[in-house]
Amino acid sequence: MKRFKQNITETHLKVLHIVARLVNATPQAIAIALDNNNDRNYRGYLGDLTLEGMVYKKLIYGVAQSGKAGMRLGTLYALTKKGAELLQESELMGDDIYYYKEGIRANSPTQTIHRIQLIHINAMLLKMETQGKLTVLDIIPYFQKQGAIVLGTSKASASVKTSQGDIIPDSLVRVQIGEKVRTVAIELHRTTQTTRILEQLNKHTEAIEYGLFSAFFGGSHASFVCSVHEQVNTLKNTIERIVEIDDFQRYNKGFHFTSLDDLFAKGFEGAFYHANTEKSKLFDFSNS
Repeated sequence: MKRFKQNITETHLKVLHIVARLVNATPQAIAIALDNNNDRNYRGYLGDLTLEGMVYKKLIYGVAQSGKAGMRLGTLYALTKKGAELLQESELMGDDIYYYKEGIRANSPTQTIHRIQLIHINAMLLKMETQGKLTVLDIIPYFQKQGAIVLGTSKASASVKTSQGDIIPDSLVRVQIGEKVRTVAIELHRTTQTTRILEQLNKHTEAIEYGLFSAFFGGSHASFVCSVHEQVNTLKNTIERIVEIDDFQRYNKGFHFTSLDDLFAKGFEGAFYHANTEKSKLFDFSNS
């Protein structure tokens, strides 16, 4: 390995690898993914990687309409071409490594909180991998784009077509638990508009029934939706409305619900349940 201004240690490489897999990362996301409670341990490593040109760094500040004008909402990190080359040299990733030449595309402070929450959710999947519970095969967040914004050709990488319109999940992930491969669309709902959420989830029923999420990856394995709600009341109202639907079982079969607080507190293993209140076994590792 060639020499750098800073000593690139095994931990630097682990941090860089996680940044690449999450597309955007925060120090807390790195700590979550590596099953470490102290994100301060990784601020220095990210600082070193930034100085070496391995990652981009972008500070996001609030605007007046977000109610947090001037307040720092977060700091995002993303892979650079130089960082991608190092990961290839280290054989941690193959040739097809995703990064933006333009840096971090995060121009909307009002969306930053949602993005950071989603990054931390995705990091929890990597934490389970660190713990040896599963293997994360793919993570494609909604902010991973193809094409160029300036040319008007930018589009989401994980767009799935249905008869009701395209679906762009907040995250489309593929995991392997034991011998089983599963595709999961993660939706993080920050809105309190139940009708809007139901319209969104209705598209997902078609994607589940016809295996559209797994087909996106060229497979035929089972597809599921994890519906995560920031507001507990909105979660309750959504489920109450779903139970009243005539074809309720369409929503009960492949959908898994929880609140954001419960997900962070209980993890993927213990937080989710079906619309009929039965505990979800989507991330049940007892037989893996």
